[in-house]
Amino acid sequence: MKPDDAVEEIRRIALLESHRLFFSDHVEMRMIEREINRTQVCRVLASGHLKGRPQWETDQRTSERGWKCRFQGISAGTRITAIAKLILAGSDTDEPPAVVITVFED
Repeated sequence: MKPDDAVEEIRRIALLESHRLFFSDHVEMRMIEREINRTQVCRVLASGHLKGRPQWETDQRTSERGWKCRFQGISAGTRITAIAKLILAGSDTDEPPAVVITVFED
């Protein structure tokens, strides 16, 4: 899968197939600290601006590989950056899931 295709797949998952969007423990803690909810994150992933280029990343602990993307947008009046990765290898599902890695306010 090409980087631009991965971006569009993350957007589609956030908008239409949120059951394939997972939130890491790290991001759950950061969301509580920063008072950002899942709906806000999904909105930023679905319609925010891509910041930079997607980067191929391999998680050394799990062997999961995929495209990591940084999105920025405004949701509920707050400028949010969300970083998510589309898992293309190392996942045990037929459809590649997306994982939200972190979120923060800009």
